[in-house]
Amino acid sequence: MKYVLSWAMLFWLLAAEVSAFNHPGLLHSRDAIRRMRELVTAGDTVAMGSYEQLRNDAKASAGYRTAGPFDIIARDGEHRRTKKASEDDFLAAYYNALMYVITEDGSHAEKALAIIRGYAGRLTKIDGHDGPLCAGLQGFILINACELLRYGYDGWSRNDSRMTEAMFKNVFLPVLDEFDRMSPYANGNWGAAVNKMRMAVGVYCNDKEQYRRAVDYYRKGKDNGSLPHYIGETGQCQESGRDQAHVMLGLGQLAETCEVAWNQGDDLYGAMGNRLMHGYEYTSKANLGYEVPFSTWTDLTGKYCNWTVLSEGALGQWRSVFEIAYNHYVGRKRLKMPYTSQVLGRFVRPEGAGFTCDNPGFGSLLFYLHTEVDGSSPVPTLKKYKVNLRRAYSMEEEPLIRMENAPRLTLVRTVDCWPEYWDLLPVRKDGNVYEYAPRGAKSRNGYEFGNQKIATTFLVVDTDASGL
Repeated sequence: MKYVLSWAMLFWLLAAEVSAFNHPGLLHSRDAIRRMRELVTAGDTVAMGSYEQLRNDAKASAGYRTAGPFDIIARDGEHRRTKKASEDDFLAAYYNALMYVITEDGSHAEKALAIIRGYAGRLTKIDGHDGPLCAGLQGFILINACELLRYGYDGWSRNDSRMTEAMFKNVFLPVLDEFDRMSPYANGNWGAAVNKMRMAVGVYCNDKEQYRRAVDYYRKGKDNGSLPHYIGETGQCQESGRDQAHVMLGLGQLAETCEVAWNQGDDLYGAMGNRLMHGYEYTSKANLGYEVPFSTWTDLTGKYCNWTVLSEGALGQWRSVFEIAYNHYVGRKRLKMPYTSQVLGRFVRPEGAGFTCDNPGFGSLLFYLHTEVDGSSPVPTLKKYKVNLRRAYSMEEEPLIRMENAPRLTLVRTVDCWPEYWDLLPVRKDGNVYEYAPRGAKSRNGYEFGNQKIATTFLVVDTDASGL
């Protein structure tokens, strides 16, 4: 009898350990899934705006043709050819998993499961200099697909759980650990990507140590990607002087980390007096054209301390990262985010797909809590447009860059941005022709301009949008 009781006690302890986390409990809880279904069933106008874009995406189709699986994936280097292919595969797994939990159409679950099983059975390595981004960004998308099916689809097996856990522990986690060992050395969006994936691995693998490491990192990590080192008291972000696209990426990733923690009963959204909310409001205000305070940032690496003004790179080029934070602070907590409300009301809602695997996107469906937004208040500037003129460049053959047939719009600024941002202000020569000399120019990150593809980005304001 004593042995029976002992084994019963052991079974109870093991069960308690496994249930220490809420499942599904990454970006989407059971309640959130039920809410999404109800929104679509009811034909909610806001939610359907995102849902229709999701449903019409080729990667959300049960007929999606998988590019992989691959033994090795990377964003750069020898295996860079796998970047878009594997990103599309991971997004297809996630989108089909979402379509399944919303529609309960088993063909979507089977497509997602086929992709997951393919990679779980073959992937052995994440390669390249950008390995931490690959592991963090793509991994987070894939692990969310796994979480949805593992706890919502009858076709998921114990072997699927074993194989996927092994993949995340043996392929993804070592890359995250190596980043932490080497940090700080990168802009904060890297650390934010690594940490959101670490938190997801902790939840998915029921690993309390990994989860706790992620919570501690978010609150006080000694890296540019932690909350206190990414967002200052005014809301200015570590990358606000770099470009706005990376800032929106970073903010979105911090919000995704907070959403996972929220689904596990931990409030990281409220950390440091709702510091994340202030980061969103500062960025929204700046990108709407309002004046914001800016001070030269001293980052932890010492490499990114020469940005003296708010960057106009990608200014007003909105990403699908605003609904997740807005619906928490305004929908759940009843706080006010007036500038983010204008962003959603004037430009972003309904949110479409995220940029590649950077963020999940479709927030007007995934995170919508019937929040109202401001779509009528005037903003201080007219809408800004972005026009790229991209081509190959050889410094030896073309010491003076001449851009012809530039946009027939009022030029605000040009920023050469491949692979980094160079502030090279052109001189208007004749009509819509501009010239500038890049020799000796250095980017904001200290890279010297060289032979490569260049993209001259014209940020323009026009009273007649038909000029585009």
